[in-house]
Amino acid sequence: MILSLGMAMTIYITLSYLAIYIFGSRLNPDFMQNVGLIEGHDIISIALRVAFAIVIVCHIPYVFFSCKESFLIMFDEQDRRTVSKELDRKLQKYRNQQIQSKMGIAPFLSPEHVNWKRLTS
Repeated sequence: MILSLGMAMTIYITLSYLAIYIFGSRLNPDFMQNVGLIEGHDIISIALRVAFAIVIVCHIPYVFFSCKESFLIMFDEQDRRTVSKELDRKLQKYRNQQIQSKMGIAPFLSPEHVNWKRLTS
């Protein structure tokens, strides 16, 4: 963790000095305006803008996917209560196991505990 923080700090400081060295007093807070000010290096300016656009385009679907997934879970919970029912079922199963262990009763074997392949062969 310390290594990654050190590397990030080194990169930020180096880029800050490079930006001050390249742009001087014309340095703007907006990155894209600074790239537009590069004179005589139109290819670099276009390449940086294209790279920045690719980063934005590739990042947006992941942000929207998690947001979409959260909204779909909320609507499903409101409509069918799928998550709540599953959690209630697991909680009831856990409580039954706790009661059975306190009373010393062997847990009831449900059909999913039976090895049907072994019994039918």
